[in-house]
Amino acid sequence: MCTRHRTFGRRLSKMIGLSSLCLVFCGVSQALSYYVNCKTGSDSNPGTISQPFKTLQKAQAAMRQSGTKTTTVESCTYSIAGGAWNFTSSDNGEIWVPLAGASVTIDGGGSGYVSLYRVNGFTFEGFTLQNMVDGCPNNGYEVFFTGSILVAGSSNCTLRWLTFADSCSGHCIMVRNSSSVLVDSNTITAQHPEEHSPAGSDAGHFSAIHFDLGGSNITVSHNSIQNTQGGGIAFDHGPTDPLFTNVTIDRNLLQNVNTCSGDSTCQDWGGIYLYNGCNTATCAQRDTFTISYNNIFGNLGADYLTDSIKAIYLDLAISGATVKGNICNKCGEWAVQADGGQSNTFTNNIFDLSQSGALLDLYQNFNSTTNMSGNRWTNNIVWTSGSFPSQLRNEYGAPGYPPAVNTNDYSPAIPALCPNCIPAFTDTNPKSCDPGFVNPAANNYSVTNTSCTNQIGWVALPTDQGPLPNPF
Repeated sequence: MCTRHRTFGRRLSKMIGLSSLCLVFCGVSQALSYYVNCKTGSDSNPGTISQPFKTLQKAQAAMRQSGTKTTTVESCTYSIAGGAWNFTSSDNGEIWVPLAGASVTIDGGGSGYVSLYRVNGFTFEGFTLQNMVDGCPNNGYEVFFTGSILVAGSSNCTLRWLTFADSCSGHCIMVRNSSSVLVDSNTITAQHPEEHSPAGSDAGHFSAIHFDLGGSNITVSHNSIQNTQGGGIAFDHGPTDPLFTNVTIDRNLLQNVNTCSGDSTCQDWGGIYLYNGCNTATCAQRDTFTISYNNIFGNLGADYLTDSIKAIYLDLAISGATVKGNICNKCGEWAVQADGGQSNTFTNNIFDLSQSGALLDLYQNFNSTTNMSGNRWTNNIVWTSGSFPSQLRNEYGAPGYPPAVNTNDYSPAIPALCPNCIPAFTDTNPKSCDPGFVNPAANNYSVTNTSCTNQIGWVALPTDQGPLPNPF
């Protein structure tokens, strides 16, 4: 009898629990979000799904004054013209998402942009942004803080499944001195230079997604960046700025980037660019980067043989980076540059040097920041559909130590790496066989199980570059 009562009690408890869950997920959950519909809503409404607000700004004001921290936006084009749409610490914990199946466009009207300044726990997902101005707020972060979406001094922020529908000026996403940031599955289809003064200054360098002034626990992944005059993804900091630690740049798809030509600001940049502006007192400090499984298909403009553009550029003492599983074709003047850093590892990458005149590596210690010891090249595939140049690498600035180069596959033949370098670059265990790419002309670099790729310890690469399926 007691057992039956206990059993019935457990069943009743489960039924009550299920009923409670149904209330949460089948009805009451609507109260956990404000709703916005610019066609049917009114800012005098309570912001429910049946009586939505009309404007984004009203929903933001409501969240600031309540415990509800989610706004769900219904199909419409919403204007933020007239300057910055500002988020501050008053917006901590907010989540902005479209209604499932909705098409939501945020229109800057040629004068608006999005600014997150000292915001924590902020999520912004699933929107299309258009007509954004190159924002430059006066918030204590010097003049070159520019972009369509600006994040500064913030943490635990997520920017995901955003589409930039027209050309960004300067940076599409700019993040400064922020940590625990996820920039994932965004689509950027164009970008053009920001005008800076003086003309030709380093500030004219620009990438679609740009981080600076340090930060930790940052992931930039699965983004699609296409048809940009500048680079794709960049991280840089000066000698007195915090380091970048635990940064992952993973599975991004970069197509037709760094196409700018005829301008000094279009020179010496990378599809993926990292910079540690150390001085002699700080060069021993190391950022921690992993650059993995990115595809860089097209990284050159008309002047690619003279503009010092690289697919992956580790500039001025970037040390301890792991560069693995990446593919580049039309890689630039060089596929890779390491300048001044130590203990960087390049492994299991594919470098297609079929573009006429392109070289593999520029190994440089321009400012003699370190002795460049401990750099390694191993288990990579270096391939061309034609023939290699007479010398595959260049060296400048007395690096001190060459990289340890071993067990790479060179096809169609083992080239002269850098016989005039001191000391000369040589591969201590080179292989030479056709890796059997499925269709490199169509950017399909899947390899067959040839004996040579097995001999270099080749590991098959993932093929899920670019945005993950959009849940909205």
